[in-house]
Amino acid sequence: MLDKNKAKTIRDEVRSALESICEAHGVKFAGINCTYTETDVKLVCKVEDTTEIAGVEWSPEEAAFLRKAHEFGLKPTDLGSEVEIQGNTWILSGLKPQNTKYPVLARRSFDGKLFKFTVRDVVAGLRAARS
Repeated sequence: MLDKNKAKTIRDEVRSALESICEAHGVKFAGINCTYTETDVKLVCKVEDTTEIAGVEWSPEEAAFLRKAHEFGLKPTDLGSEVEIQGNTWILSGLKPQNTKYPVLARRSFDGKLFKFTVRDVVAGLRAARS
């Protein structure tokens, strides 16, 4: 029969094991939730992609931009660049690779509001800014 103490012990042992596994795979262990009954223990674990690059903490979107910019015809150094799109100035702030239509994130320069853009619009804006 399972009780609260046994469930906590199992949770703590799994947490310890997962922390070292995550470290070995370069990902971040973000937590574990535990529920139990007399007959079972349910553990839900959260593992996140590490956002530390070259000793600097980045948001997940910034880290994705730095890692995957080339896949979208961009350069990692474009992160933080200003670009003019639709008559406004935007600051490139991240990438959501899973969003195939609007994967590039940028903040409007005058108020910091976050918007999504197509790669085509961003590349065209970067070309115009560089010329």
